Formats: sequence, C-alpha cells, structure tokens
Amino acid sequence: MLRSVFFAVFFGLSSLLSAQYAFQSIDYQKHRPLAAPATCNDWTFTQLELALQSLWHREPDKALALAESAFNGEPDCPQTWQVRAKALFELGQRALALQVLDSAILTFKAFPALVGTKGQLLMDLSNQGRLSKDNRFYEFPGPDSLFRQACLKEAQNCFSYVLAQFPEDEATAELLAMIYRDLEDYPPMVPLLEPFVKKADFPELLEARWLLGQAYLKLEESQKAIHLLRPWVRSKILHPGISLSSIYRAYGKAWEKVNPDSAQFFQNLAVFSSFVPETLGLEFNTQNYTLLKTLLEIEDNKRFAFLRKAIRRETDSLQTQWMVLA
Repeated sequence: MLRSVFFAVFFGLSSLLSAQYAFQSIDYQKHRPLAAPATCNDWTFTQLELALQSLWHREPDKALALAESAFNGEPDCPQTWQVRAKALFELGQRALALQVLDSAILTFKAFPALVGTKGQLLMDLSNQGRLSKDNRFYEFPGPDSLFRQACLKEAQNCFSYVLAQFPEDEATAELLAMIYRDLEDYPPMVPLLEPFVKKADFPELLEARWLLGQAYLKLEESQKAIHLLRPWVRSKILHPGISLSSIYRAYGKAWEKVNPDSAQFFQNLAVFSSFVPETLGLEFNTQNYTLLKTLLEIEDNKRFAFLRKAIRRETDSLQTQWMVLA
C-alpha cells in the first residue's frame, strides 16, 4: 500500500535559484525515464512510513531524522529524497528542500511521482512567500506577485508533464485545473476537465465539477454551469472543502442572465445557508430570510434588545424558536 502511495502525486516543492524568481530549468520530456525505478527494500519503506506519520502529527524534526536514516541506508531509493524534502520544508529549510527534490529529479530521471511532488510543493510555496537566502520566507505583496506567478507557472509545467504520461489521472487533472484557476487562465480548464466530468455520474469528482463550474461562470457559459450545478443543488451532497452556500451562490450567478428572479432566490438562499446550518431545521422562507437580513443590519450591541422585543410580540411558536436560536 505504501509503495503505491509514494508513487502517487504526494507532496509539493521546487527549487528557487535567485531573487529574480528563476527556477532550475529541467526539460522533463528530455529526462523522461525508460523504466520504473528499482523497488526499495521493506526496512526503508517502514522508516519512511514512520516519517510520514511524524509529519502527520506535526513532528517534522522526528520525520527528518527517520528520513535521513532511510536515505543513509538506501540512497538509491527515490522516495527517501521525497520525504527528506518534505521534512526539510516543514522545518523551514525551504531552499535546501528544493535543492534535494531537484537533485532527485536529475538523479532518478523525471519520474512522474517526483515531478508531481515538485508541482504540489510549488503550489504550497506560491501561497507562502518568497524565499530568502537564510532559508526563511516572508509574505509576498499580493496575489499577483512575480514570485507567486513563477511558482504557479512551474507547477503548471510539472502537472502538464505528469498528465501527459498518465492522461487518465483525475487527481493530477484537478491540480492542473487549480493552477489555471489561480493564474486566472480559465479557457484551458474546460477541455481539461470536461472529459472526466462527462464520464462520471454525479456525485463523483466533486472537486473537478466545482472547478469546471467556476470556469463556466468566468467564461459566461451560463447554461453549462446550470446543468453542472443543478444535481448538486437538488441533492445537497457536500464536499469537505465546498460549502452548500458556495454552491447556491454559484448557481445563482449562473441564473443571472437567464432568469434574474431565480438568480436572486438562490443568492438569498446562499446568504441564509451560510448563517443557518441545515441541522437546525429552520426553513428558508421570506419571513425567516427577512428576519436574518434585519439581524445582519443591526449593530451587535443592539441586536439582543431587538430580539427580546420581537419575541414578545411573536405569536407563531416556530418563529419564536427561530428568534431564540438567533
């Protein structure tokens, strides 16, 4: 099991060589391997599994010691380089971690697992900040900084290479689509994701569906967005990273040029669901939405007094319960 996990796209990081945001240039196609690497021995995989568990428990120093032990015991095992890079990265030694990973790609050829690792770590790096010479990092100025763009562009190259080797790799397609989204380059997302989404019935591939829906909205493909999101709105099936209110909001956006009334309905529903969990059993209706909207417009220090007066006047028991919960 662990062997297959390592050769899936697991981590992410890259090698920054100068303050001008220049990454080490590697022609992945030129370095494409002819065969898979030799299998690492069981002892090495045990050490690496313990190292991964330490990373999971936020113990990067312990993880690095285990990864170094595995590397010293079997340096010809490429997975030891991967875990060392991740542990170094988590310890803040980002420049060194990037060098380790690039060295692995050059040493073991451009195995898709190593290149995919570089892509994922570049995604992490793009959200953190520019490297300084002492291996620390500081925040970059805004989402459109040159450094962030450089990270995302190189990650795009990594995932494009991996997907070219494994065209049916849904996970890598989703990662590549995220890169396009973050670069605000929406047209390539459609031909990338549509083949995967069309062959899978709802609710499979929720991440890919969400990314494709975002692309449709940005490209003003309203009917396609409505068709894609409708099963989601009806089923209310959730994804850990995608809230129901986000689904309603996107669906309302898709209806704007088709039916403004429907668009407003789902925009209101998005607001309501973002403040009122479904587990409370409170119905979305005009009365409840109006009350919620009123509460949101009242200053915090005046809201309690408003509710006390409203509860005294209310004759509907369900509405009273709603106010008490509010």
